[in-house]
Amino acid sequence: VSTQSTWEDIGSDASNLKTEAKPVEGGYILNGNKRWIGNALRGGHLIVWARNTETKQIQAFFVETKWKGVRCELIKRRLAVRPLLNSELHFDNVFVPAENRLAKVNDFSATNNILKHSRVYTCWNVVGLCIGVYDTAIKYVTSRKQFNVPISAFQLTQEKLVRMMGTIQASLALSWRITKLYERNAASIGQIAMC
Repeated sequence: VSTQSTWEDIGSDASNLKTEAKPVEGGYILNGNKRWIGNALRGGHLIVWARNTETKQIQAFFVETKWKGVRCELIKRRLAVRPLLNSELHFDNVFVPAENRLAKVNDFSATNNILKHSRVYTCWNVVGLCIGVYDTAIKYVTSRKQFNVPISAFQLTQEKLVRMMGTIQASLALSWRITKLYERNAASIGQIAMC
């Protein structure tokens, strides 16, 4: 199941949510767009956040990508984590049965648990990417020669590598600490956002 909590032009700013759910007999009509949705093309099932046009409450709906009016497009030429297939979603008069509304969700605060989990995971993603960049830099500076010596022999290059490793170690320590707080259910969304 892919969770839809970002929107075209506004990111994850729920106060400006544009996707709408209009109550009709037997359910809701969903209209709007979502952007940067991870793995929406893979799972076939979505949790879509939308503003109820009558109550103005933000509600969540279980939607299947095969339904009429649902269109998923892969976002190409991006710099994000490539194994995660980010998509743009379009909802054009999609009928959602009433039983597909998540009944206990009437505001956006329910997404905090989702955001907490996914952002803790993102911390570790970033640390892994940084280590990959560091490894690539080491390979480069030990193979690239200037004045017949590897550029890794120069103090300025060494200083830059030390700064890189220091930043990676700080990121690793922060990620570890936030993860431990999260496991104890003691991490605030603000602490997690530091990752």
